[in-house]
Amino acid sequence: MRRVLRFGLFAVLGLVAGVALLAGAIAGIGPQRRAALHAALMTAELPPRPDYRDPGSWAALPQRSDAADVALVPGTADAQAGAAADVFYLYAGTNWLLRWNAPIDHPVVTALVDGPYMEQFASVFSGCCRIYAPRYRQEAILRPEGAAAESQRALDVAYADVRAAFRHYLEHWNDGRPVVVAGSQSGGRHALRLLIDEFAGRPLREQLVTAYLAGAHVDAAARVALGDLPICDDAEQTGCVNVWNAHGRQAWGQLDPQDAACVNPLTWRADETPAPRERNHGGIVTRGWSETPIRFLPALVDAQCAKGRLWVTPPANDDDYWQPFGPGDYHIHNYALYYANLRANAIDRVAAFRASRAAQRSPVPDP
Repeated sequence: MRRVLRFGLFAVLGLVAGVALLAGAIAGIGPQRRAALHAALMTAELPPRPDYRDPGSWAALPQRSDAADVALVPGTADAQAGAAADVFYLYAGTNWLLRWNAPIDHPVVTALVDGPYMEQFASVFSGCCRIYAPRYRQEAILRPEGAAAESQRALDVAYADVRAAFRHYLEHWNDGRPVVVAGSQSGGRHALRLLIDEFAGRPLREQLVTAYLAGAHVDAAARVALGDLPICDDAEQTGCVNVWNAHGRQAWGQLDPQDAACVNPLTWRADETPAPRERNHGGIVTRGWSETPIRFLPALVDAQCAKGRLWVTPPANDDDYWQPFGPGDYHIHNYALYYANLRANAIDRVAAFRASRAAQRSPVPDP
């Protein structure tokens, strides 16, 4: 299995390198012609719609063995069999193809989704929740400039799959159970839209334990749209939204301030109080995602929210964390850098949610 995943990941890296070479080859033809060429190369034909009755349309399900069924923090275990809550998890983008929307079974897509995206991301919830991770026709990562209508259509196709999968989950598996909504990068952005459409101001809000939207941009307009789903500001608060986007302090002067919400994953507060790395119970890393073993590193990095981002002092092993969009861009490591804290917090919030609901059901004793 590891050998197959490694081959698939090499294929992904080869494709990314090919895209980079192509971009370099056409870089000198001018932005308008370059955008037009890029748009002409994109395939607009839609892949088949996923059938969520088919287990193959899910990257992780609690009733079968898959890569999410691991516990990477020493001394912990996969607890899905007895979990009191569910997590609906949306993985980050892997559509490096010249297609507006990728087939869910394309080998470039599944190499990452079925390997590190389940093992090193979704598995953070194996201590609190049954894990449901739907496959969806992801929008292209590299979208041509000036193709706003096509880009929006691709986003809408991907989100339509996400919403259909969530409704299938509700109808067939939820049975009134508490639910965590989680995602990373593009998955976090789809999860934000799902919260607005399915939870905010609706009865389903009462089942929401919390949300983890790593890499999403929750600006002032999004906070208004979230309505009665506030940004979290306490480690055991429920019915709220956690969001952060990690950047290295070496990029501090290169990025303009944003109005994006930020929750510190070491304090779980939405303020600018810095948290030292000693509060970090441990992160994870593999040198090349396909390599073994996955290393667990206590006290990995610190964290401070400011300017709409989560600022991180680069770890001692910074070279182990791939930063494809420049030094200090840790957006693909939002889960990995704080893996143990995130895992523990999800367990704590489920416990707090259950305790709150139990207290609401308990009769008030007569005076």
